[in-house]
Amino acid sequence: SLNAAHSQNTITKTIDLTLPQATFSVNRIYPFKRAGAIGVPKWYEKIGISATVNAENKISTYDSLLFKPNSVNLQPNAYKLFQNGVNAKIPLSTSFNAGPFIITPSVAVNSDGYFQTIRKHPDTKDSAAIDTTIRRFKTAYDYSATLAITTKLYGMYLFKHGRVKAIRHVITPSISFSYRPDFSESHYGFYQTLTTKPNGVETSQTYSYFQNGIYGSPPSGKSGMINLSLANNLEMKLHPSKKDTSTKDKKVMLIDNFVIATSYNVAVDRKSTRLNS
Repeated sequence: SLNAAHSQNTITKTIDLTLPQATFSVNRIYPFKRAGAIGVPKWYEKIGISATVNAENKISTYDSLLFKPNSVNLQPNAYKLFQNGVNAKIPLSTSFNAGPFIITPSVAVNSDGYFQTIRKHPDTKDSAAIDTTIRRFKTAYDYSATLAITTKLYGMYLFKHGRVKAIRHVITPSISFSYRPDFSESHYGFYQTLTTKPNGVETSQTYSYFQNGIYGSPPSGKSGMINLSLANNLEMKLHPSKKDTSTKDKKVMLIDNFVIATSYNVAVDRKSTRLNS
């Protein structure tokens, strides 16, 4: 798909222009699936992969800065005011049964490409940090892995008298673990720590070369999330009413997907967090 958008306020003279915004996507495919397979598929045949690529070029500014006065032509070097980039997402996953459990491993890869990045360096006059725009194509990436396990538990109570025939309770417990490394570490080359001395006070700051990009920068901080959830469905089955012409039982949903969930990040240094706070 290819789109363009333009919004302009004639009072404040602000203009928002997106030209173009492109999206390319590939439907989920199964590269290891056998042609004309018979029987239960193998676990590796369920490995599916898809891809989505987005590209965008946009600007938010004043019309006097973008266009020449009394002209529809762009100002000289107006292209430098645009923000642009390319983003690609590639999820890969599969699932298989292990007894009563469904196990779903997955990997997600994300890549960003920018035509301009930033660099910070101390100002020679007051030692404060100043930004410099580097107009050169540079890429960044991040990835994460997840392993999820789920199952279903069924409970039913049958009634001998009355219109209520039965009540069924379905519990769906799920546990998952996801891991993502710290992309601010130096060997990735996406972040830099700068030390300055404004007013004679030494100050350190860590920033990303891509932090002004339209798709953001690779996430900083290691993440190791354990997620627990418990979904509940409660339904009731009724005998046909004497007033009804139908002879089929009627199902009534009492609780529809009531979920209790919690999560815990095992990768966070709790002691360090307490000291910093």
